[in-house]
Amino acid sequence: MHGIMQSTIPPSTTIAWGAFASGHDASGLEFYAYTYREGTKTRLYNSSHIQVPRLWDLLSKAGKRVALLNVPLT
Repeated sequence: MHGIMQSTIPPSTTIAWGAFASGHDASGLEFYAYTYREGTKTRLYNSSHIQVPRLWDLLSKAGKRVALLNVPLT
């Protein structure tokens, strides 16, 4: 298998890893940048912000054993 790789729009590491893990784009993940505003503070997005099942969630639900090592946004 081969092809031309494309990033997410907007091209953001946070969104790209979320898209890789879940198959959803930025609109499905419901975030578009590294950070968000909470009152007067700026916060970083993290794995708890991904509200859709990721590949390992689906595999685990199907009874498969899953191990994640150094995957961003986990």
